[in-house]
Amino acid sequence: MKNIIIAALSLIIAVQLVFIIRKPKPQIVQVKGDPYEVQVPITDTQYIPEIKYVPVKADTIVHDSIVYVPTAVNPDTLKIVASYYMKKVFKDTLRLNGAMGYLLVQDTVAENKLLGRKVTPKLNMRAFTEVVKEQPKRVIYYGFNTGFNKDNVVSHIGTGIMIKTKTEKIYQLDIGVANRLTTGTTGTFTPYIGGGVYWKIK
Repeated sequence: MKNIIIAALSLIIAVQLVFIIRKPKPQIVQVKGDPYEVQVPITDTQYIPEIKYVPVKADTIVHDSIVYVPTAVNPDTLKIVASYYMKKVFKDTLRLNGAMGYLLVQDTVAENKLLGRKVTPKLNMRAFTEVVKEQPKRVIYYGFNTGFNKDNVVSHIGTGIMIKTKTEKIYQLDIGVANRLTTGTTGTFTPYIGGGVYWKIK
């Protein structure tokens, strides 16, 4: 019997050592001063509009020769002159391939010339998200325990603490009294102290 108990304890210790050796070392990052463990990286594409202004030189406009066309209507010279010097703005939208975004093009024309061109890009930028989890902390539990059986009704009653370490190992320590009936309703209380240790297996 003694050899079986020793063999079982040796097997439990060997299994624990295998889990400890094979467990990879987590990557730790700091988030607002607190340590967090990096989980499996997950890349999530998010589109963030970013405005960039690209200066573009005005294109050269080539003037053709002037051809006078007779008309039966008397032209409004003042309106023609005013329209000639008036600045006119033309806007257009150029879509980019895929989901990259678009360009807003604004041209300013006056006196039959391109005075300026403004290009405003609306581009979709990719963002990468890294998922982390909070580092495990030491946790202490306090409570009571009791037991019942047919012979003694209340077999024992006690109190104790349990400590969960950062490696998720749990240590238990408890004290109390055990009740043993001797004659009917008469019994004795025997103090006891106990302990235990537990490993996470899943």
